[in-house]
Amino acid sequence: MKTRDNLFYDNDRLCIRLAEGGRALKGYEAPQNKVPAMLYRNGELIDVNWQSVSVINGDSSLSFWPTDLFHEIPYTVNELATVLKPRALEFIVKLSYAIEMAEKRLDWGFGAIPTSSFYFFENGDVLLMSAQIADIIDRFEFDAQRFDDKEKWYAHNCVNDFGKAHFLFQLVHFALTGVAPFESDAIRLTGFQALPMELYFAPENTKILPLCQEVNKAFSNNKKFMYQTRKPYDYFREAIERSTADLSLEDMQGGENPRIGTYIEARDKKAQRRTFWRKRGVLVSVITLAVAAVIYIAAYYIHLAVKAPETKDLNEVQMIEYYYDAYTRLDVSGLGEPLKYGYDGPDLNEIAAKYVTSTMQQAYEGGSQSVDARKWIADGMPAIKQNYSVFGVTDIQVRQISEDVFEATIELYAPDDYFDRALDDEDMRFLETDHVLIYKYREVVQFTFRTRKTWREITDIKLLDIQLTDVIDVPYVANDNTDAKLSTSVLTMFQTF
Repeated sequence: MKTRDNLFYDNDRLCIRLAEGGRALKGYEAPQNKVPAMLYRNGELIDVNWQSVSVINGDSSLSFWPTDLFHEIPYTVNELATVLKPRALEFIVKLSYAIEMAEKRLDWGFGAIPTSSFYFFENGDVLLMSAQIADIIDRFEFDAQRFDDKEKWYAHNCVNDFGKAHFLFQLVHFALTGVAPFESDAIRLTGFQALPMELYFAPENTKILPLCQEVNKAFSNNKKFMYQTRKPYDYFREAIERSTADLSLEDMQGGENPRIGTYIEARDKKAQRRTFWRKRGVLVSVITLAVAAVIYIAAYYIHLAVKAPETKDLNEVQMIEYYYDAYTRLDVSGLGEPLKYGYDGPDLNEIAAKYVTSTMQQAYEGGSQSVDARKWIADGMPAIKQNYSVFGVTDIQVRQISEDVFEATIELYAPDDYFDRALDDEDMRFLETDHVLIYKYREVVQFTFRTRKTWREITDIKLLDIQLTDVIDVPYVANDNTDAKLSTSVLTMFQTF
């Protein structure tokens, strides 16, 4: 009996094994109105009728009627990266034509179709499963099988139907590298930012770069580019044609690239941070809410007592400086002093969360791991202890817009990438275990004031603009050697939020 993966022939019938044994069929009723599969051949779709879902050779299986359209077992998607690799691009381009013609009859999810819904024949034909057959296969899949078949191929962050091209580019990536680009948990935890495809090839292999650049562009999450791509299938085929004209089979072979290890390490670190907050986020949120509740209750009784705020004798500029001093010191109560009663401001949640983290660090590790940016700069931006980070506001400049409106321009240092940029080559040179990146931002913030009794108070804070102005490589202290090298700027870029 001819077999390949879950495909086999029985009495001249092509069959798909759905599950081991026959017990899986207990209570299952196959649909009465059978929607056929489709064979793409020479630019046309030919219906391929299926016969039944039954026990064949002891296993639960779906069978097709005997046909003269084919007499061999087709290849699966996994073989694009092995025996079909020399012709992989040819097969994927033909698949693009096939699914474009059969689009409304297929089982789509997040811009992708199940990989169990298409198969390749040696002569170039493509066999497509209808949405009905895809539903039958899904009915018998375990979670791990369903992940391999569907979920790891979903085109996340895509708009304007670009997911269909995105899915085809994923198949190209898989065929040439043997890796499904979004299968890794670390990639799925970091905004579905795939590794640059060229990292799977030797640095001296320059002929593969045009194709890698097309794949990277498709995975870039660039919404403007996606909206401009009105015909995803045509775009995919044109991209393959223009990037592979001079490509040989030898060029498509992977190779050693020394950069990939560092890149993966940096990505995994980012994923670990997000995993930490997913696992302990509820606890931190509860503590944050408790702290916030204490603050609200305290503020309420202060209000009842008509107690003047600590900032009652300050002018507007001094109040803004007071606000950012409390911000830098993670002083949640001080953050609210210049604000009107009942107004929390936009920074309370962030500072409350950092305050809770700092408090937990002091309780369990003997000290906060947040370094005041002002002191750090005054000390010459030295190395910091392992797992510490720099945070705070410096260089506050305030100008008056009107009687009640003031505009502050500040420099913010933080360990957080507020733009969630994909890691690039410049970042990669410095993402090592003995360094940390600190992001420097320039923010323009508008403060609105009013007079209450004899003092002024802030009624509204609005972020007008934020720019990433620098990324600073901060080395960790080596073996507690306080004379370790100083921090250096590794990236300067201006990007308007």
